[in-house]
Amino acid sequence: MYKGGLYFFCLVFLFSWLCHGDDSGNKKKCPNGYEPLRDSENDNFDKCFNINYLFTNTWITSFLTCSSSGGKMITLDSKEEVLLVDKIINQHVKNGVKAFFAPSNTLKPGIWYGAGQTCPGMYDNDTPILRYVNGSYLNSKDLKKSLYDIEVYENLEDDSIKNKENVCVVLYLSGTGIKSELNEPYFVIERCTKEKLTVCVKDAEIFNVASESYSKYISKDDGYNSDYSEIFTMSKKYPCGLNIFWCPINIVGEGIKCYGVVRQPVEWEHSKEICATYLNGDLASFHSNKEENHVQAIIKEAEKVYNFKTTGFWIGLNRKNAEKSLEWSDESPLNYLGRFASFDSIKEENEHNDGNCFVIRKIFNSTKYGWHRMRCDSQNSFICEKPGYGYNASAFQINSKKFKQSYNDKGCNKGEKYYNGMCYTLFGIDKRGKKTFNDAEKECKLKDMSLVSIVDEYEQNMIISMLHSLQEDAWIGMSVNEGTLRWLDQESVRYTKFSPINRIYKSSSGSFYFTNENSYGFHADGCVSIDGSNHIGYWNVIPSKHRNISFINTGNKAIEIRTKKDCGNTKLSYICERYAIKEYESKTENENAEHPLCHTMKDEEISFCYMKNNKKLTSKLNFADAKHLCNEILDLEIYQKLNDDNKKVGFLPVPENIFEWAYLITHSDMNDYDSFWLGIQYSNERGFFRHDGGRIKMGIWGPDEPNLRKGNCVVAKLQNNGPRWYMSSCYDEHDTICKIGYRKKKQPEIKVKCPVGKENWILGKTKCYYVEDNNSKKFPITDNNHNCYLHYNATLASFPTKEDFQMFTEYVHQNKDFNDRLYIGLMRLKYGKFAWSDGSPTNFFNWDKNEPSRPESWKLSHIFDTRCTVLLVSKGYTWASDFCKRDYNYVCSVDVVDVNEVESDLDGSEENIQSTTISNEKKLPNENKKEENEKDSSKKSDKDSKNQSYAKSFVTSFFILLLLTMSVGGILYYVKIRQDRSRRREASQTVNYRILEAE
Repeated sequence: MYKGGLYFFCLVFLFSWLCHGDDSGNKKKCPNGYEPLRDSENDNFDKCFNINYLFTNTWITSFLTCSSSGGKMITLDSKEEVLLVDKIINQHVKNGVKAFFAPSNTLKPGIWYGAGQTCPGMYDNDTPILRYVNGSYLNSKDLKKSLYDIEVYENLEDDSIKNKENVCVVLYLSGTGIKSELNEPYFVIERCTKEKLTVCVKDAEIFNVASESYSKYISKDDGYNSDYSEIFTMSKKYPCGLNIFWCPINIVGEGIKCYGVVRQPVEWEHSKEICATYLNGDLASFHSNKEENHVQAIIKEAEKVYNFKTTGFWIGLNRKNAEKSLEWSDESPLNYLGRFASFDSIKEENEHNDGNCFVIRKIFNSTKYGWHRMRCDSQNSFICEKPGYGYNASAFQINSKKFKQSYNDKGCNKGEKYYNGMCYTLFGIDKRGKKTFNDAEKECKLKDMSLVSIVDEYEQNMIISMLHSLQEDAWIGMSVNEGTLRWLDQESVRYTKFSPINRIYKSSSGSFYFTNENSYGFHADGCVSIDGSNHIGYWNVIPSKHRNISFINTGNKAIEIRTKKDCGNTKLSYICERYAIKEYESKTENENAEHPLCHTMKDEEISFCYMKNNKKLTSKLNFADAKHLCNEILDLEIYQKLNDDNKKVGFLPVPENIFEWAYLITHSDMNDYDSFWLGIQYSNERGFFRHDGGRIKMGIWGPDEPNLRKGNCVVAKLQNNGPRWYMSSCYDEHDTICKIGYRKKKQPEIKVKCPVGKENWILGKTKCYYVEDNNSKKFPITDNNHNCYLHYNATLASFPTKEDFQMFTEYVHQNKDFNDRLYIGLMRLKYGKFAWSDGSPTNFFNWDKNEPSRPESWKLSHIFDTRCTVLLVSKGYTWASDFCKRDYNYVCSVDVVDVNEVESDLDGSEENIQSTTISNEKKLPNENKKEENEKDSSKKSDKDSKNQSYAKSFVTSFFILLLLTMSVGGILYYVKIRQDRSRRREASQTVNYRILEAE
């Protein structure tokens, strides 16, 4: 049977090859969903088409539909092509197959053609001026000639067509539409807001059979295949380029300006970026009534054509500056003011009364448009502008004063912290000065400031450095309002650092809801504080108001008790910010901020000196030279004032805690550092070590770091997503920052290190630890101890000594993103006893309050599987019992290794350690030869014995495998016989039943 099938296949292949030959040349094919535009299957074709028979759209929707699939609205090159399309589509509908069994009246609405009006004022003596989708114009005086001598009609039944505004071309096939008596296709000018069929056209793709690769066929019509650069090509004929959605207006004394609507709803700042980046322009500005009327006409047509509702269109007017004064985003003069409109409702007024950005939209209960103030973080469509052909760019340059982001002549007052042109102040350090969230917001406004917004990790570090002396929570200017995260000063929410205790969920509508252990249920409204006590700077969300919990006492009297904190009853310190100003009390902050030689952390009595700002020294050095420079820095006269008591020393910086790291990063950022050396190095003998003799307490590693193949020295890089540590060759050159402080107390010599491959683990006294924050390695169904073994050849963490736990908790997990609860390897055994899963001694516990469960309840907790133990991160790493199958992260640990233990060197390491053992006794040459002979003979005998054992093992394995094969085969044969018997029995029963039934 198989041989016959093979012969049949060969015959079919031979017949196909003889008939079609070797198809190794190029073929034209259509993309998925498109069909060739040709009369018969044997004809050549250059274009492909796609028609949607089931849905009708407006002209603009049809344009967007075709564009989204990489095609274009149908435009044809000749009368022959129009007739061909008429024939093909009519045949489709007649057959009903390719039209998805469409009814005969499918083509009655007509087909949108790729020509129309997209801007107001496109008419000449009541004759509409039409443009193809590629930007070129039709001959308005003789449309029939422009459309290949095919008849063009107007829809006389439509009264709205008389104004000649916003009209488009419709293609009707023979026997359809208002002229159904005609036997040939024709065009009709109709309103663009009507709904018609959509036909998209695409160029054919050339398929190379030999290489199985595609290339796009290039049509001869260069205008039809205009590339992206031609959109911005402007000329006298095309003053705004070939993009038909730019609408020009000629302004006396300036020239032509172009305006266009972008439908995508975004925040004000994002809309400005889109106008600049993708459209080579800016948000719209108005300097005359003519300009505003032109834009209003564009908006009116857009609202009809796009058929969508919006709360307004962003324009460039805003008051996002220190003085809160009105200005245009394109920095043109504010020499024209339109109609400022009131809010539509009290709710809207309450939400946007402090808005700093403006939209243009219809006035409530009116046909007129006005300027409305809105919050800048609202989502709206927007209007872009750009200079057109021949625009006089210098028209406003005489009067405009370009704002430059320079703060050399600005500063902060005494007690304020300067950072990148902003002044920050911490209020409420004492108990009497603490405020609720709303009161803190009011106090900031009274001081002409606002509660601080944090836009990136660098500003986060600056805020953390201010909380060093506070060591508790403080209010920041973020609120949750009806499920929307927002900054009070209307900055876009681009950066967050919520604490793991906050569970934040995003609904399908885009709203945010949160809950945490300090609240009941889910909340859509709240306020946010920053934690200055946990060495990380997490943000905590507090509900605006808690539901009161009712309890019934013995007298059946309900008593309302509020046990949780909310925004109205929680009093905290708070941080206000404002722009730096020219008139300020003290220049100290400004001088310290703008490229100083050194900065001093007064609370820590340490200074950071920036070699980059000392023109007499070289800042970019290799690691050894940078280390030497810092060691000798106090010998230089200019730095000796930092060492009044002659007890300080200089060294490469290594942060002791998150506050010191935040201070260092904040000021290195202001001093234009991209990277700088840290005083940390790696060696095979010692692992990672500090050159100042301290213990490493942080590891802000970048992705896939530490990578010892890059080098053995550590460098900090200031990147867009935040500062991170990277390995680097010690011979590379990086900028230098020196740290000046008191000499470290002599630490006991570290005689252990982490094993190879685990250099970035946290070194303890007896264990090395790693916090797993990768969600892809988190499987609550399986045993976490198995996960540690599977991914790291380790076990769930144990803390045999108090020193191990202290070293683990002192380490700063700055760039880790994990739950508030972390599994460790402590397990509850029967009768309430605890033990480490790796067998380590249980000499130390750190239970949270009311933990673990009471001894008498061990049986119940054992049944419900609360035998596992977690670390509570938000409570200082205290321990608590928990279920074993929760979706938590976990901590793994391995035993430390002795520093004298020789391990295989890593590829690419800069150090090659050779370990040799030399005997203390000198040996004679004869003794050496004798030993060598003995070794050779022993090696030979060992080899023979190994060969014999291998042979025995092979024979034994063969017979065992043969026996297993025979056993399995016998079992399968027995099962098959039983199945055959049961089938025959069932068949006979079925036959008998059918015979009876037939009778």
